[in-house]
Amino acid sequence: LEFYSCRGPLNPLNYILQKYLITGDYPLKLKAFLITSLFLTSFASFAAGNAVNGKKLYSSCVQCHGENGMGNVSEQAPKIAGQYDWYIISSIEAFKVGKDRKNVKMLPYIKNLSDQDIADLAAYVSQMK
Repeated sequence: LEFYSCRGPLNPLNYILQKYLITGDYPLKLKAFLITSLFLTSFASFAAGNAVNGKKLYSSCVQCHGENGMGNVSEQAPKIAGQYDWYIISSIEAFKVGKDRKNVKMLPYIKNLSDQDIADLAAYVSQMK
């Protein structure tokens, strides 16, 4: 039996957690801990982005979000520095689709970003302080 995440085979830690979670006869608190650990480790590797490339891509974000990602009230751009990578990814993807989240100012800057570009940008932004 092989376990898969939404992005391919699970790392060894996730495999062990799933194996023992499914087949193990453990107390409920331990199972809850295993579920939480599995969830957190899945998101930890969600964006395999390149922060160096993300820094280059961020140059088009500076005018609204600021040099350090602290946001800009006059542009109605929020602080994004230090935000979780998965949140940045899901936000940019939602803005690109434009159904639930619309931002006409941001669309020209993100409409041509590839999935890898978005992951790279998220890796950089999540490391900003």
